[in-house]
Amino acid sequence: MSLKHYIEQSLKIVRLTSHSDLNKIQNLDVTLQADSENLIVIYGGSFNPPHKGHLDVLLSGLRPELGAAVVLVLPSEDFHLRHKLASSHPDFFLSQTRRADLLAAIPHIPKDRVWVWSSTWYPLKPFMEAVVQLTQADGFKVAFAHMVRPDNLKLDDPLDNYPYELPRMLISNKARHVAGHYGDDGRPMA
Repeated sequence: MSLKHYIEQSLKIVRLTSHSDLNKIQNLDVTLQADSENLIVIYGGSFNPPHKGHLDVLLSGLRPELGAAVVLVLPSEDFHLRHKLASSHPDFFLSQTRRADLLAAIPHIPKDRVWVWSSTWYPLKPFMEAVVQLTQADGFKVAFAHMVRPDNLKLDDPLDNYPYELPRMLISNKARHVAGHYGDDGRPMA
């Protein structure tokens, strides 16, 4: 059975039925595996603007050894991004809709395995629950995992990632260089 079918039904359950919401998943082409877990990786971030580093992390989530069925890209909500930028770059702000559109337009992103969440974050958790319930009713197992770059990892509580709490996390080996995270010898500081 196609994962797209369950995603579409779950979007409808949480009332995300606009053309924009449903159009984002039209190119997904993933068949659920009955004999193994089907992993959906959520890659959240500001993406203000999307750049090659974001693309590198996103594509690392599709590496075959991870076994992810699809990646859901989750741009930050506008209020969250404004708060983040308040002390650094308040003059450069792209709306969540604009960032989602830019991400969806990047040609190197495989549209058959990646879609961009362009709605508010609020229905995300009920959406995930609906996907799990609908697929489980048909004998499939779907799980969600959050993917972060190592420079965004919260060492005191790694699984505490707003706006969603997932019991799993993937840490990409792709990251921006942060000088303070490395010693003079180039090794990461713990």
